[in-house]
Amino acid sequence: MRLARILVGPMTAAAGTLFALGASPASASPAIPQYGPGPCTVNVSVSPHTVGPGQSVTVTITGTCDGDTFTVTIHSTPETLGTMTTDANGNATGSFKIPTDLSPGQHTLTVGDVSGNAASVSIVVTGQPTTGPAASAPPSHLPITGTDAGMLGGIGATAVGTGGLLVLATRKRRRSRFR
Repeated sequence: MRLARILVGPMTAAAGTLFALGASPASASPAIPQYGPGPCTVNVSVSPHTVGPGQSVTVTITGTCDGDTFTVTIHSTPETLGTMTTDANGNATGSFKIPTDLSPGQHTLTVGDVSGNAASVSIVVTGQPTTGPAASAPPSHLPITGTDAGMLGGIGATAVGTGGLLVLATRKRRRSRFR
């Protein structure tokens, strides 16, 4: 009975606080923001689908979002490429330069507005950057990274050998003491 009083008191106070804040017991859980499609539809396409760093890609938006401004972003590491505004029919076309420091591979290009209307398309970035400092000729040999393992191996073998000799010397000394 005492446990019921301990639990009922705080629960009643919590319910009273919720009612005072304008919530009902049914909506006592915290509000979770709802994101997702906005009030119109949007589709996106790119041309070409395969592009090198520093080259341009044409982005085309179609849909029912007339007069809406969309931010164009490329993902892996998100980077904004620019914005586009749709016409009265919900269409827009723009050209955007792929960042020169974008790594080769598959990336996602996304268009989205502040209302949550969004669409995305995959593009493939290939090869070396076409402009900027990284556009220099590739090296004729592989760069040396790390350290020489031979020297570390020799040091490790010496340490193991020294440890083994110390163990043998200790055993000999113990045997001679007990005889």
